[in-house]
Amino acid sequence: MTPVIALRTRAALSAEQRAAEFIALARDQLTNLIATTEWPADAWDVSAAFVRKGKPRAASRLYFFQRGTLTGRAARAAGSPFDPAFSDFARAYIRYTHSATKMEFPRLQMRLHALSYIEAAFRALRMRPSIDLLSPDVLTTAVRIGTEGVTDFVKYQRALAVEGVYQFCLQRSLLALSFQWRHGVPKPSEPGERIGTAFAERRAQKLPSRRAFEVLAHVYRQPRNLRDQLLSAVCLVCICAPWRASEVLQLRIDCEVREMRREKGREVPSYGLRAYPGKNNPPQVKWAIDVAADQLQEAIGRLRTSCAEARAMAAWYVQNPSRIYLPPDLAHLRQAEWVTSDQVAELAGQTNGVQWAKQVGLEPRAGAAGRPEYRFSDLERAVLAQLPRDFPHQNGLRTHLYSEALILVRQGALRADTIGQGSQVMFEAVDIDRFNRWLSGTPAHKPVFQQYGFTEEDGSPIRITTHAFRHWNNNLGHKKGLSQEDLALWSGRDPGQNKYYDHQTPAEFREDLLQLALKAGGVGPLFEAADNLPDPLLISREEFLREQMGASHTTEVGACIHDYALQPCQNHGDCITCEENVFVKGDQRHRAEITRLVGLAEMQLAAAKLSMSEGDYGADLWVQDHERKLRRLQLMLAVHDDPGIPDGKVATLPPDRQDSEIEQAMRHRSRRDLRAAG
Repeated sequence: MTPVIALRTRAALSAEQRAAEFIALARDQLTNLIATTEWPADAWDVSAAFVRKGKPRAASRLYFFQRGTLTGRAARAAGSPFDPAFSDFARAYIRYTHSATKMEFPRLQMRLHALSYIEAAFRALRMRPSIDLLSPDVLTTAVRIGTEGVTDFVKYQRALAVEGVYQFCLQRSLLALSFQWRHGVPKPSEPGERIGTAFAERRAQKLPSRRAFEVLAHVYRQPRNLRDQLLSAVCLVCICAPWRASEVLQLRIDCEVREMRREKGREVPSYGLRAYPGKNNPPQVKWAIDVAADQLQEAIGRLRTSCAEARAMAAWYVQNPSRIYLPPDLAHLRQAEWVTSDQVAELAGQTNGVQWAKQVGLEPRAGAAGRPEYRFSDLERAVLAQLPRDFPHQNGLRTHLYSEALILVRQGALRADTIGQGSQVMFEAVDIDRFNRWLSGTPAHKPVFQQYGFTEEDGSPIRITTHAFRHWNNNLGHKKGLSQEDLALWSGRDPGQNKYYDHQTPAEFREDLLQLALKAGGVGPLFEAADNLPDPLLISREEFLREQMGASHTTEVGACIHDYALQPCQNHGDCITCEENVFVKGDQRHRAEITRLVGLAEMQLAAAKLSMSEGDYGADLWVQDHERKLRRLQLMLAVHDDPGIPDGKVATLPPDRQDSEIEQAMRHRSRRDLRAAG
């Protein structure tokens, strides 16, 4: 039988060689993430390379297994490894990209998932999974595999990750055949629309219901156990300011801040908590509103008192890193050479001391009546091995000692089978996963609402996430008129992210705009008409403004107050020249946007004038249009810069727009009818 010889082009051979050189570079010369000796492993423990706030106990592991085959975690992880022709490139890609640009662990996981989709696509197309054979079919199949059954946002993120692998290979000439490819998944729309079922569903998912607050208040006042006592207090802290849950879980024992502030000519007390925001934001004080200060102080006091014993354990280990902590009533065991299984169970907070000893690798001997006993020194080593990886510094921060953490519990004290008990020799932090399980539930864990037998008023389950409190506080700030800068400062984030936390309904937005106009006043034709009503008894100023402000919604240049119940918008897309566009004088974000649009309009006007000078057909119409828009934008800037107009006033401009097509048709018909009559 004649053997089959696969003919390969020089380009294919070169691409394969470059891929091999890239793998050798990442394996032999880079030192990040893991030791080079661990390179061949199908599971990398990269915990030392990442600080995961709110998850101090969670190990960070990367699994180079085929998609859908991973079972178990940590030492029990098993699955089908990547094909040998693909696995080394996957390791090299992960190590190299993290070396070039440090990233958080979830983002690195996303890149590994993208590689698993590509490897699965190779197998689905029955192709050898070698990266130099990457093709449009493989990439398109990878996107299809990775985006099945997920939300639009996750679908877009996964498709971007797959395209990132392709761009990386293209830029480094690792492909046998060069080609152009885009993932084709549309980017999800920004959360700016306030109408429709999509907005209603998004709002319901993000904001907690009134019933959820009522049940949490009940749990806080009548907790059944230590877990409910502590985590309901964490919820109260989250309610009092726009916290990230991980920020609350890493509060320090000295977090309270008390100051005096001047308000209406007198000194009044202020109370806040010292926070260490996530996402690389600087430390800050999150101040509590006055009506919530007493309740917040009570919750902090509860957390401080309930966690005192665990902090004492942590302080012991800071001072005695090689000796086991023993409570006063069991201190005599330190002199014993052997301890019984019952004593082991008492120390570890377990019901079965023999089983626990077996899990941690203690070797027994037969003691009195044949009952197992364990050497105290072996027990001590096993307990010390359970200290957190980053001990004594929580989350890897040199300023955060476990012994100074506000929220710390005895190990196992919050588990369902040992509630209120837990280890007497070891502590643990409360991580975000445990808080999530308690509040939101999992298939294996009932949420706290179900444990207490409560539902929504219509009988449906109460659903809430740990991030819902942050959304609720931000939405409250939006409704009460906080500026975008103040909202961002209060929340500890960039102002550009505020839009993801704005869940005001159209009615709420309209009412806030109306109240601002009534309180601060306004300038422009609309308010001139309101201030000169012929008969205030017939219609009041407030009633007039309420009728004039329709279904308000934000636009690029302000807010639209057109009443869509009367007629569709006749000026769609030309908000700059519309008299129904309003804005707030002194709004720095609005002023910055108008300044940007002025620069753009000036550039467009110059280009149109150049085209007109060159005799281009229709250029004169573009010159007229750009001049008109530029005048309008400059009027807006003039209002912002007018020192005679106080900041906070709502402003409108006189109409300055061309007739709509309908108005032009009506005028044309009117002229035709006049000519026919004459």
